[in-house]
Amino acid sequence: MRKIIFITFALLGLILIGASFLAGFLLKEKMAPPLEESALIISHHFLASGKIAEILDQTLILKKDQKTLKIPISKQARVQSLELIEKEGKTFAQQKELKFKDLKVGDRVQVLIDATKKTFQGTHITLFPD
Repeated sequence: MRKIIFITFALLGLILIGASFLAGFLLKEKMAPPLEESALIISHHFLASGKIAEILDQTLILKKDQKTLKIPISKQARVQSLELIEKEGKTFAQQKELKFKDLKVGDRVQVLIDATKKTFQGTHITLFPD
């Protein structure tokens, strides 16, 4: 009698596992697409910050905490600096437009990166004061 109960439960378990696998396989098509494939997602943006370790053509190599990141920069990338201005005892940050060629090794920057399956490039660079 115990053997029959054990076999029955084992078969029920296998049937449930098989049904779960089949349901997952069949419903895969009806689930939301991955973010990369969604027509509503225009792009993914990330921020990277650090000091410029090297500039190669239109590419920045940032370094922070002994780690480096190589970022190709779009030719249309916006480059700005933040300047601290004191006025009437208060400190304000003012933005100034720059060109990519104004950046130099050692500058502390933050780069907005557009990263999708097809692209990985910096689209906006902010230079911070020392």
